[in-house]
Amino acid sequence: MGLFPYGVISKSHGFSGGVRLVPYSRDFSNLDFIKSVYIKTGGSTDFKKYDILGHSLSGKYAILDLQGIETFEEAEQLKGTEVFVEADQLSSSNEDEYYFFELIGLSVFSTDNKLLGKVSKITDSAQNILVVEMLSGKQSLIPFTGPIVKEVDVKNKRIVIDPPAGLLEL
Repeated sequence: MGLFPYGVISKSHGFSGGVRLVPYSRDFSNLDFIKSVYIKTGGSTDFKKYDILGHSLSGKYAILDLQGIETFEEAEQLKGTEVFVEADQLSSSNEDEYYFFELIGLSVFSTDNKLLGKVSKITDSAQNILVVEMLSGKQSLIPFTGPIVKEVDVKNKRIVIDPPAGLLEL
């Protein structure tokens, strides 16, 4: 069972134990396939499984009803916790579509095969931005767009970019 980060519980919702989930991706389509989530609670290093009893969408977040979370107070204890899901519960991404967790940790190369750094995170905005920890020690923000990102090879853990002049110096 491979667990992958899916989002964060931002707060409780209502008085009967609902929680607001802010997914790392704005794509909510996977929620129909996800039957349970995993959360580390109370400083534990172990995950606790919560079955999803129901969900609804509201703007930039989803409201989840989790088995075993029945009160406002129980839901509040989950505030700020990261939510993980099993990889096999996620629908397959289409060609040229990637989950954030698939890209984090990939090595970034220039078109002349020079290693530049590694993807440390991705910002979820109108245009997704790769945050790359450069070998020089600084961070670079690389727009995840076709003109710049030339190749994504998840299997071989690499991304090839052709940045415009000056982008890596910002």
